[in-house]
Amino acid sequence: VEYFGAIVDASPVYEEDLVEVFEFVARAGARTTITLRSSDFDAYLFVITPDGRVIEDDDSGGFTDAQVVIDRAVAGTHRVYAGSYRGQETGEFTIDVEIGGR
Repeated sequence: VEYFGAIVDASPVYEEDLVEVFEFVARAGARTTITLRSSDFDAYLFVITPDGRVIEDDDSGGFTDAQVVIDRAVAGTHRVYAGSYRGQETGEFTIDVEIGGR
């Protein structure tokens, strides 16, 4: 699944940073990869799992792209916060969510 979005001055704020929020549902035990890409800003990604775990990443997606890999996902809705490393940068981005098998 691919999401397209933009962080703008009127975007929601999470811990003082401008973000856009997306959700997806994962199956229990599925390997899940979330990648945030932007040519407008240095991507920073947080994922909050259904059990409350927070996973953050800055540059694991290559260069300034962020990527979180969850080897065995918890079943349910995962909340994804797309933002910038500096917190206040704006611009367009894409998020790719790949949910694989066990």
